[in-house]
Amino acid sequence: FTGLIEQLPLSYPNTALQLSNKGLSLAQRLGHPFTLAFALDFLAELHFLCGNIQEGHNVNELLLEVASKHEFPLWLATANL
Repeated sequence: FTGLIEQLPLSYPNTALQLSNKGLSLAQRLGHPFTLAFALDFLAELHFLCGNIQEGHNVNELLLEVASKHEFPLWLATANL
């Protein structure tokens, strides 16, 4: 996720989304549920910040599935905000 935080305030939301999607792909390949939840949470928040409300909700649904399955209370809470 290096570089993501810097891209959005610099008015590079597309670059930030691309980097976040790469991070999500890596998390999926790793098969580590907590990392996957983190990546999904970050991507959902990024979509909301960019005004992609529907896409943010879609990613949040995936986060809810992962968080419920693995009983991650932090990610359940953020996905339900």
